[in-house]
Amino acid sequence: KTQYWGNYYWEKYPRWDYINIEWHIHDIVKIGNIAVSSSGPDGATIKVNMTKFGSGEENLEYSVDNGVSQHSNTFSNISPGEYQLKVRDQLTGYSVHKSFIVEIPNSAITAEITDSDCSGESGIIDLSIDNINSNTEIKSCSWTGSNGYTNNVQDIFHLKPGEYTVTVEYGYGSNSIASISKTFKVKQKNNLDVKILETESAACEGDIIELATDINGGIDDKKYTWIITEGSETQNIQGNPTSFRAPVDCAGNKEVRLKVQSGVCKKKSKALNISIHKKIRTKPISHKR
Repeated sequence: KTQYWGNYYWEKYPRWDYINIEWHIHDIVKIGNIAVSSSGPDGATIKVNMTKFGSGEENLEYSVDNGVSQHSNTFSNISPGEYQLKVRDQLTGYSVHKSFIVEIPNSAITAEITDSDCSGESGIIDLSIDNINSNTEIKSCSWTGSNGYTNNVQDIFHLKPGEYTVTVEYGYGSNSIASISKTFKVKQKNNLDVKILETESAACEGDIIELATDINGGIDDKKYTWIITEGSETQNIQGNPTSFRAPVDCAGNKEVRLKVQSGVCKKKSKALNISIHKKIRTKPISHKR
């Protein structure tokens, strides 16, 4: 008796039966495409699409990298890397194999960013590439950024404010190199705090006016400008943190502000209205005999 399967047939002789069944299993159990979902923080989801004729797919079992076998054709939480999928027919013991790759997702590249202080070039990007398989090799990290910046290390330092883009090249064993890019931003941090302590009046001795101030933050290099407004006239006077040389007439009601520049940072205090009077110098009384 002759039986047909597609365009193939065989004669039902006992000694041929085993040989033809082996050929049949080899040819009709095939792995189709392996669908890899977008990989998130917990890894990717893998779904295996099979082509199998004859008995149903319930007889197939699946495993990844010789791990625990399962009847489901879906795997979860697969980290980036190169893998070997094995599909085995439980009826015959025959198995087929296929390799697949889970690429590094954009979310796997993260960074701890330190913004630049008032020096203007102290930013840091500490790069991390998370949740990758042990057989994934990071080949290189290439940076480009503001003001023509380039570098070829993973973590970068002494950065000015601006955007910096890293391109991470990686591979799986001898496979071709793939790459992924991500951009990070370093901001300018201004931690200057400038205050003139509250007072209703002050005295000028000679032509020097002294006021109590509270100045914090910035870097060591600071410049101090006192902004004095009297009526419609405003003067900018260079001074030090607590005093300045008075205008021609130091006495009177004046609005006073202090501007501090520290590196690339600038900060002004709130305006303070102060009544300034001249300090009267008295001569000591001499006692003559």
